Formats: sequence, C-alpha cells, structure tokens
Amino acid sequence: KVLHPASRKVKKIQKSEVHRHNVNEKKLQNVAQKLSVTGERLAWFRDYLPAVSDDTEQITPETVIELVEGFLSRFDDELEQIKLKNSIGGKKKKNQHSSRQDSIEFTKKRELEEYLGCGLEMPDWFDEENLKYFLSWSGELRFVQNIKLRRFNKSQLTHLRDQTSQDSTQPSTDMEVI
Repeated sequence: KVLHPASRKVKKIQKSEVHRHNVNEKKLQNVAQKLSVTGERLAWFRDYLPAVSDDTEQITPETVIELVEGFLSRFDDELEQIKLKNSIGGKKKKNQHSSRQDSIEFTKKRELEEYLGCGLEMPDWFDEENLKYFLSWSGELRFVQNIKLRRFNKSQLTHLRDQTSQDSTQPSTDMEVI
C-alpha cells in the first residue's frame, strides 16, 4: 500500500528516523571525544617517558609513579601563569581566564581522585609486547585501540615498588636441583 507523503503515518516514520539518526550521531561524537582524550593522555605518557627513565625497555613501578606525578602536575605552570596575570592589575579588573582555570582545577581534581581511587587508565607498562608497541606508536588516534590499557592506582604502584625492592635486596634462594 502506498502512503501519502503528507500523512500522519509518514510523518511518524520520518520523526523516528530523524531521532535514530541524531542518537547515532551523538554516540559517534562521544566515542570520538573519548578516543581523543585517551590519545592525548597516551601521547603525553609517550613523550615524557624518556625524561623519567633512560631504560625504556624495562619499566619499573618507581618510573610509573614518577611519570604519573608528572602527569598530574602538568598544568601547574599554566595555573601559575593565570594566577600571576590575575595578581597584576587591581581589584577592578575581572578575573581573566577563570573558565580555563576552573577547567584545569576540575581536571586535576578528577585525575587525582582517579589515581587515588579506581586508578588512572594507562598503557600496561609491564607487558613487554604492549610496551614495545606503545613506544613505536606514531600518535595516530586510529591505532589507540591496539594499545592495551590498564588502570593503575597509587596503592597498586607503591605495593609493586615495595615488592620489587624487596626482591632485589633479598639474595636469590632459587637453586636448580640436578
């Protein structure tokens, strides 16, 4: 049966199709935004890893802790600049850059809570194949999905650090029996 183009039934079908299209567009935008944020985070870790550790072949928990502390303080210089700009001037001058300052402070607070709580999402530093792939990653967002991510929190990393330091100080008692 052919429907009239101006009928209520056709309008209902058009409305549902437009709604479905809008929902799919929003999903794609959210996925792209999450991928972009994850890509920026991974790129930061890749760029600043050589500054923390000379040996990129073997990453220690101590190195990861230093890297995370650097990651959490990456906005400190910008916040300092904003506070300096706001201190110059007088009380008559409005608080410039307040929206940027608020977003930075919110991001720092959220990331610190993640690090202390459920953990920051980072590459799996202790998987050798994943580490090699991560270090050779060119920064393209389409390859982010190939990097195995894992959440590390502060208590896990300090526990791993303490465990590895105990293992290195104790003499090895594993002897082969022939």
